[in-house]
Amino acid sequence: MTNAAGEWLSREAVEHLEMGPVGVYELLWLVRGAEFGLDDETAKAMVRRTVDWLLSEKGSTLVLLKWPTGEIIDDAPEGIDTSAASMFEPDASGVYLALVDSRAACEGLDRP
Repeated sequence: MTNAAGEWLSREAVEHLEMGPVGVYELLWLVRGAEFGLDDETAKAMVRRTVDWLLSEKGSTLVLLKWPTGEIIDDAPEGIDTSAASMFEPDASGVYLALVDSRAACEGLDRP
């Protein structure tokens, strides 16, 4: 079941990225809302693998966005730890980690 869930999440992530930025938390929400019955740790591990795949194989990039406006806070953040639990939630100021399709080069994102 986990392989099917991983393949499904990968397809969903690519489709969402074609429409615009995708928060890492959104990928977790997607897999939690699907009918795969994964426990939370398995779901988070799957999201991490999907993020790594999107970065290494699909040319996606990480950005920091502001909730709820989607304003770019940093379009080239450094030192992001994708093993940290914090990657799944906005911080206290509403900044969250998101993926963008690098082919779109952040077009359409709101800039301050």
